[in-house]
Amino acid sequence: DQIARNIFDNLREEIPEYGNISDDRLVDDVRSVSRAGVVIWLEMLRTGRPAGPEDFEPIREGARRRARQGFDHYALLRAWRIAVRVM
Repeated sequence: DQIARNIFDNLREEIPEYGNISDDRLVDDVRSVSRAGVVIWLEMLRTGRPAGPEDFEPIREGARRRARQGFDHYALLRAWRIAVRVM
């Protein structure tokens, strides 16, 4: 949870679309997607096995929701890079 919070804090600082989020439900949604990424990362470290396509479904769905909410693809790609950097 702490890593997901750090990811979200960095997203808010570095990406205007994320910095403008004021809806608590959207904050929770972004954090849940970040947590899903952290879980994938930690599981790969623990097992030494790559993640399967199904493991990334929460992240794909989160990206789809962000796109429907008006986040451009540049913001979504930056969010991924920032999340990986923070992890």
